[in-house]
Amino acid sequence: FKITFTRELERELAAKDLKFKSFTYQSKWTYGSPQENRIDNKVESVRRLSPKTVEVTLDRFKPGRVYQLDLEELKSKEGDKIQNQLFYYTANQLP
Repeated sequence: FKITFTRELERELAAKDLKFKSFTYQSKWTYGSPQENRIDNKVESVRRLSPKTVEVTLDRFKPGRVYQLDLEELKSKEGDKIQNQLFYYTANQLP
């Protein structure tokens, strides 16, 4: 994952700052299903690309899963909490 923030963070990110989980949904003709196959994904590495951008490598990163990223603990350089703290991404294909 490449993550770009709108403001600089208060400190350098570490793997423990990023909480990733992933899960699948049943493929049905009707909308909606409960989450299945939930796992906690370990952050293998965090590499700073610029003051606002980091590249994150996860273990068990696979297509067909929905990834949830929780940034609840992060603050900007000015000390403000991150406004949007929970993100979801569906990995349909991997390069």
